[in-house]
Order: sequence, then C-alpha cells, then structure tokens
Amino acid sequence: MKFIVIMSAIFLHGLFEISDGYRILAAFPYSGRSHFKVFEYYLEELANRGHEVVVLSPFPREQPISNYKDINLKENVTASTSVFGLTLADVGRGSQIESILKLSKWGVETCRKTFKHPLVQKLLNSNEKFDVMLAEPFNTDCFLAFGYKFQIPIIAFSSCSVMPWVPARVGNPDNPSFIPTHFGEFSDKMTFMQRLSNTVSYVAHYLHYPFTMDAPGYEVAKEFFGDELPLLSELARNTSLIFINSHFSFTRPVPLVPGAVEVAGIHLRPTKKLPKFNVCHGSLYAVMWLADEPREFNLPTLPQRCITYEAEKLTSKYGVHSEEKIFGAKRDEVTGEWRKLHNAELHALYSSPDIIRNIKSRRLRWAGHVARMGESRNAYRNGRPEGKRPLRRPRRRWEDNIKMDLREVGYDGKDWINLAQDRDRWRAYVRAAMNLRMKAALPLSVIFIVLCISFAKCSRILAIFPYVGKSHHNVFDPYVKQLAARGHEVVLVSHFPEDPPFPNLTDISIQGSVALPPVESLSFQIVQSCGTLKNIVFFRELAQIHCESILPLPQVQQLRNQTFDLIIVEQFNTECFLPLVHGFDAPFVFFSTTMLVPWSNERTGNPDNPSYIPNLFSSYNDRMNFLERLDNTFQTLLFAWILYPIFSNRPGRFTAEKYLQVSFPPLDEIAKRGSLVLVNTHYTINRPRPLVPAVIEIGGIHIPKSTKNLPKDIDNFLNDAEHGVIYFCMGSMIRAETLPADKRDAFLQAFAELPQRVLWKWENDSLPGRPHNVKIAKWLPQFDVLNHPKIRVFMSHGGLLGTIEAVHVGVPMVGIPMYGDQNLNIKMVETAGMGVMLHYSDITKDNVLKALKTILDNSSYMENAKRTSRIFRDRPMSPMDTAIYWTEYVIRHRGAPHLRTAGADLPLYQYLLLDVIAVLLAGVLAVLFIIYFILKKLVAFVRGGAKTTSKSKKQQ
Repeated sequence: MKFIVIMSAIFLHGLFEISDGYRILAAFPYSGRSHFKVFEYYLEELANRGHEVVVLSPFPREQPISNYKDINLKENVTASTSVFGLTLADVGRGSQIESILKLSKWGVETCRKTFKHPLVQKLLNSNEKFDVMLAEPFNTDCFLAFGYKFQIPIIAFSSCSVMPWVPARVGNPDNPSFIPTHFGEFSDKMTFMQRLSNTVSYVAHYLHYPFTMDAPGYEVAKEFFGDELPLLSELARNTSLIFINSHFSFTRPVPLVPGAVEVAGIHLRPTKKLPKFNVCHGSLYAVMWLADEPREFNLPTLPQRCITYEAEKLTSKYGVHSEEKIFGAKRDEVTGEWRKLHNAELHALYSSPDIIRNIKSRRLRWAGHVARMGESRNAYRNGRPEGKRPLRRPRRRWEDNIKMDLREVGYDGKDWINLAQDRDRWRAYVRAAMNLRMKAALPLSVIFIVLCISFAKCSRILAIFPYVGKSHHNVFDPYVKQLAARGHEVVLVSHFPEDPPFPNLTDISIQGSVALPPVESLSFQIVQSCGTLKNIVFFRELAQIHCESILPLPQVQQLRNQTFDLIIVEQFNTECFLPLVHGFDAPFVFFSTTMLVPWSNERTGNPDNPSYIPNLFSSYNDRMNFLERLDNTFQTLLFAWILYPIFSNRPGRFTAEKYLQVSFPPLDEIAKRGSLVLVNTHYTINRPRPLVPAVIEIGGIHIPKSTKNLPKDIDNFLNDAEHGVIYFCMGSMIRAETLPADKRDAFLQAFAELPQRVLWKWENDSLPGRPHNVKIAKWLPQFDVLNHPKIRVFMSHGGLLGTIEAVHVGVPMVGIPMYGDQNLNIKMVETAGMGVMLHYSDITKDNVLKALKTILDNSSYMENAKRTSRIFRDRPMSPMDTAIYWTEYVIRHRGAPHLRTAGADLPLYQYLLLDVIAVLLAGVLAVLFIIYFILKKLVAFVRGGAKTTSKSKKQQ
C-alpha cells in the first residue's frame, strides 16, 4: 500500500495537499541538458509540494530551494566528454551503430565515475531511507541498483520516446509494424521495406542491449553494491511506472498499459514577458541544439540564421525582408566576426517557450539531432505546426508537415530534399510560407475559457442504447444525465424513459418493443444449463430480436431527419444500428457497459493478445497455463473472426438494409470510424492490459458520489450484528426463490452454523427453514448496504456492477457465477486476493461453509479488498469526469480519428509481420542453402581430388 500512496502523491495531474512529504531519490546522470530540462520543473514541483528530493545530476541548481538537495556530478561531465565528445562532424556522419556503441561506452564510464564520486560513496555507505526512486531508462541502468539497496519502488522517466528495450519492463507492446523505433526514420504508416527495416532495427537494438549496456553496467554495479546484486534486467522488470515524454498528437497513438503514462509538455513553465518586437509578416525561429554540454562551439562553421541569440535585422543577402525580425547570431562589435558561443549562454537570454509564445509565426523550421525531445513540445503546446529537419537526414515522420507547407505556396513537395539544396530557391519558398498571415495567439487561459463557454452549453447529442437489460441501463443512465446537466441537449433512445423528465434530456422510448421472456421467469435451472454454445445462439437471437423490433419504430425512423453534433451508441450485440449512426454524418462514440467484446479491438487498433488477456466469455485470469492459453486463443479467434461476422455482422446488415432502405458501407468500416470507446472496466478488477488512446476505461461510472440512509429495519439489523453481516444477492435477472430445494437448504444449514447475520435478497414473502440469523427482503439498496461497516462478506453471482461496487467499497466476495462475464469477473476478484469462487454445481453445506470461513477466518481477504479499493479510487479524475471530458473532447475536435493507431488499418498479415518474417526466413534459408551448396561442392572437389590422386598412385 505504501507504493500506491507514493504514486498518488507524485502523479502528475493531481491537485492535492501533502502533510508529510516522501523522500525521493532522483538519478539523472546523463550530461545532455535537453534531457534534464524535461525533469527539472517536475523535480522542483515535487519539492514545492513538500517532498524531500535528492537529485544526482550534472546540473545543480543555481538558486537553492527548500526540500531540494543536489549531488553535483558536473565534474563527471568534463571527464567524460572525451568518451562521448559529440561534434558537428560526429552528428553529420555517425551511423546508428556508432552512436549506440558510443552511448553504451559512455553509460558504463558514467556508472563507474559516478559510483566513485565522494558524495555518492557517502550515500552508498549511509543508512538513509527513501520512499521511491526516479531514474531515466536511457543508457545508465546501473543506477537501478539504488532501488535494490534502499528497497524502494522505481519510476522510470524517459525524456524522449522509450528505447526499444524499455517497454517490456512494464509489459507494454511494441509492434514494429506500425510503431517506429526511437532511432528510426519512419512514420506510423510504413511500406513493406520500411516495416522490414524497422523490424530489423528493433530486433537489433533489443538484442544489443544485454551485451553492450546491461552486462557491462552490471559488472560495474557489482563492484559497489556487492555480488548479491540481482541482474539489472531483473531490477528493470520491477519498474512500477514509466513516464514518457510523448503525446499521441505528434508521436502518433500507440497502445499503453496503465504503467506507461505520456507526459509531454511537463517541462513547460509559466511564460516570461519578452521585449516587444516589430513583427509585420511573421518570424522564423530556428534553434540549433547541439549536445547541450556547457562548452564552446565554433559558430562560423554554422549557418548564421540557425543560431538563437538576439533580434537583429538581416539584409536581403539572407533572403529576409528588411522589416522582419529574426533571432540570429551576434557579431563582435570590434572585429565584426561571429562570436563563439555555447548553448548555456544562448539559453540564458530567452527560453524557447517564451519566444514561441510571443512571436507571430506561420511555420517553424527547427534543425537538430534531438528529434523528439523538449523543444518540439513547445510548438505543439502553442498550437503551431512544426517541420523538423535533422542535421543528417530528414526524419520521414516530419515530411508531411514540410510538404504541406510547400503545397500551400504552390510547390508539390515531392522532391523537396533536392529543392532544399538550392539555398536561394528554398529560401524563397520558406519566405513565402512565412508570409502567410496568422493572427497572434490568444493566451492559453483565454482560449480555454472560450472553449468551456462554447462547448458547455448546447451540443446536441443522440444516445442510442437499444439493449433491454436493466443492468446495462444502470451504467449509462448517470452518464447521459450528467451530459444533460452540463447543458448539452441529449436525445436518448432506450427502454427506460425518465419519470419525471430530466432537464435537457429527451426520451425516445422504445419500452415494450422487445418481446423477451419476463425477468420473473428466469430461474436457476434455465441459467445453469446455458453452456458456451447456448450462450452463442442466445446472443445471436437476442441481437436479431432487438434489431427487428426497434429499427422499424416510427420514433426511431423520425430521428433520421434530425441533426446532431455527436452520437453515442452502445457496443454490445446490436451492430444493426451502425448504419443509422452512419446516416447522421456526425462523429460517434462507443459506450461499452461490459468488458471489450472480442471483435471490438481491431476497430481502434487495440492489441488483444490471448496469451494473457482473457476474453469476455472465458473464466481465466491473466496468468494462464498452456491449456488455458490454448482455449482462450481458440475462443477469442472464434468469436472475433467467425461467430461475430456470421451471427451478428451479416444479419445486422441485412436487417438495417431492410428497414432503412439506404445503401451504406460494410458495418466493419462504419465501426472503424468511431472516435473512441468508453469501456466499463478498470485495471484493478480486469487486470492491466495495453490500451490505445481511443479506448478509455471508466469502470465505476455508475457509482453515486454519496450513499443514502438505509431503511430503518435494515439499518437496525446491520447495526445490531455483533459479528458482522453476510450480504447475499444473486442479481436482478434470476429470482432467488427459484433456487432448487437442496441448494437452498445447503445455504440455510450453513448460515445457521455461523455467528454472523445474513441479509438475503429473496423475492418471496417467506423462506422455509429460515434460521434466526437470516433476514430476507424483496429489494435492497445494494450500494448503500455494501457501504455499511458491518458487512463482512458479499455473496454474489459476480455481475460486473456488483463486483465493481464491492471493489469500490472494499468488501471481499464469495462468487457463484452463472452466465456471461460472471466467471471472468469472479476469477479476477479471486486473483486480486479478495474473494473465492464457488461453482453452482458444487453448492453443498460443507462447501458453502468452507468458502465463507475462508474469508471470515483469514484477515488477508479483507486487507486485500481494502487495498484494492484504495487503488481503484486513486485516479487523476473520477470515472464520470473522465467520460465527460473525452466525450466533449470528441465534440471539440469534430471527431477524433487521430486517437486510432495505424495498426487499425493494417491487414492482419502485416500487423503480425508475417510478410516480414517470411522474407527474413527466406533470406536465412537462402544463406543456409548457399553455404550448403558451397560446402557440398568443396567436399565433392576434395573427394574428387583425392580419388584422382589415388588413381594416379595406383597407375604408377
């Protein structure tokens, strides 16, 4: 639990007060100033919030602040420059391999020098205590040994996109079919040759790390931490969290597990006021960040227009109008020569955020070898596009921006690299692009207020929730009401109209349209006979009944003549409503009241690896044996690729064509246009899994902010329970009174032997054989009951809403799953150590007693339930606020296709890299064949020569 408290204390987006600060050790030894700039403001903020921060870095603070202690490694930088020693020539001609080898060598030398540092030696030999460690996963993993020494959790903080060997530390997928490596030159949409190159690069970097960085760093660390030090790779796998200096808006969306958090822009400080400049047509702000070491560079070798120093007028010699200003280098006042400056002096004048926020720019042209570090965030933060041109070769991921600029001024942009070699022509095009006028940017706070006013009042939203299940309604009902309460005009299609009407909420009632057996008729006998095959058939029939019953309704047909700003549609088994959504020509959002169904992941490019992600209809956790993985894989593929297209997609399309009488694209194509998916899950219950930015977890959205008073008789029954209470409820779909007599008696006999009281939701007026410690009620306010302090155990069928409520409150469970996702829900609760599963077929007096006593007599179940509850509640935003934010995000941006990964558009064979693997395998086989052929010829030649020699000897 200590770690969770620490996480909540230092998480970046929280607004909170801290009474007792934590001790934080931050190890950032890399000498690149641009790296430390990413961490600097963050570390200061931790200190300002009351934490005691000890920082190992080459960049000590000039002005001390409270709670911030420097261990100055500056002298290590001077000693190691000969090892890393970047110059312009190195940047211009160095290959990736050479750069990696230099980086590895420098990392090992830094480890050795730092551990020998007197202040670090003092720290190593001390008995100081720390609560958490921050470290950069770059080239100095030897510093993970500090985590081992002080026995503290580790947070990795990457100042750039993560290195290829880092994602595996938190189980994050890194698919090279659409995720370019850190050292690559490709975008997320690659040709076959680019995917081949990217894959080879990824594998090469992943394989070189153990030999060039991990093993040498480990040997150095052992010298100072002892031979008992675990391998660095083992310590790295204990990383609790990774902060990544990236954002999907410009580094493109990628799947991220909950332990990987994007924090791009974290280095941005409040703006400082600049002197006023007379800018008429916009300015070009160009920055040349070299290696960022505080040393001098010979500037006359550089294009003078690429140095940021101070404002001066440039003549037409440099292709700039005389009335324009540009930040250029400074000449010596006496000699007239360009001065020799270093980056520390350049940065001391004005910081990049200050300049970018104050000058009027149409296009920014930045040059530098640091492709995705701090400076690029400033442009995106301030809403200005970027075209980046590295020193060696152009990064293809920035080419689209450059080509777009050139097309705006009449150049097709196809051969822009050759154009750039002609300075005069290139300068003319750049000047033309700059002269496209752009209004001065408003302060960010003003823009935010305008957006809030603009979008909070009257967006028109259509919400379609056609499934008849009341438990589904209970999830989305608070959500649509909150949208209406915020001023949006919500039109809701559902089976449960509001009575009385809710402000800003218009009900399109479809109540009574779906002819299903009444809930009262569902019995334990019916439900227990529903195996996987029957579930599939029932699932398909249920979908068809909904489509045939609802689509022809006049009130639904009339919606087609209206306009909306956003459509919200339930993602379950009613795909036939997608053509209706398509007809509105508005962005739409999926709302999943359950876990993600197996066929929904490919719509957003969300990875769904059945080796550790159980599907909705399974009964496995995230740690499966071989047979479980085999079965889970079979089920996942069966539902996603066979049953869904045959039993849901195709019939839904035919039904929609029948009643809508219009042509529309295939349902899969329409589904892929969805902006995002709000899913009723959370990693505390459903276990961590990678999610793309378009999939938002909102588990617990139905939970109210406060509890209500219990009925007096129920409250008295609970308060008077000396040994606590067992709450027993099997949900709203199955009537408890239909429980077979033998199983009912097994429960009653078991309850009679317990000192605890039992509160049982029983739909009849009487319960034969009821012991004195059992109270029955036809209806109970479940959430309010669970919040009572006397509740010791929750016996349940494992419905998702009840499971979420138990986790939220922190009550251990005995689960008796019956159908659907209930097996999976209870299995996850069991995995969290806060519950046990009792199969319906195993219900006997002894088994019921065993299950209950397992929880009642073992305090670890209650402790785990409370711990899980604290994790579940500890979020930057509540589930409701999260759902509302992302819903309005889609409205603000008129859709959010940028949240989908490029993997969503790849054919399966490309996504799985089957074509790349085939080519690589063919290449290996070809090489082996050539070797075999050559060896065969050599052997034949040798044998032939030997035979000839033997014959000649015989003839002699």
